[in-house]
Amino acid sequence: MDKWEYRFLFLTPFTSRYKLEARLNELGKQGWELVFVNNPILYFKRKVQS
Repeated sequence: MDKWEYRFLFLTPFTSRYKLEARLNELGKQGWELVFVNNPILYFKRKVQS
């Protein structure tokens, strides 16, 4: 059975587009997948490496 870990990213009105894009790209490189958006919170998950 797969195990998952989760994290969230809280956006503020002061979050710049370029910083957000860089952060999302970094999370993607680390294996995080965006699964849900409930503005202003982005939810991510990735498989736990065993």
